[in-house]
Amino acid sequence: MTLPQKTRLLLDCLPFAFFSVVAAGYVTVLRNVYGELKLSILVFLAVVLLVTGYQALQRMRDIASGIALVREDVLRNVLGRGSQRRRRSHHIGEFAALGRLKLTPNAFRQAIGGRRHRVTYSPASKIAWELEAAEL
Repeated sequence: MTLPQKTRLLLDCLPFAFFSVVAAGYVTVLRNVYGELKLSILVFLAVVLLVTGYQALQRMRDIASGIALVREDVLRNVLGRGSQRRRRSHHIGEFAALGRLKLTPNAFRQAIGGRRHRVTYSPASKIAWELEAAEL
């Protein structure tokens, strides 16, 4: 796994760190200021921490392994999410054996639907780093 890939995985853990600080601040500091804690806010923070914590755990598993796997698979379809207004849109590749993987911009540029590719990916976080069209 390259340094930029590890850096990307580490940066993807920042939402969990941010919401952990927010939750700790709400439970400690704001409780002293406002008195009683609102249950709805606590439930919301708990759900956000569970989701971002799971994502951070998957990224940390890939960082700890230090390897990206390479496998050949057929790219069935590329799904796009996001709007023109956002700087970074998200693309998902549907593979025959690997299932759905989030495509990096580099992998998206190399994607050819219906073709067999050599896929470099992180298994726990399900991110495809590179695609290379395989010879027929």
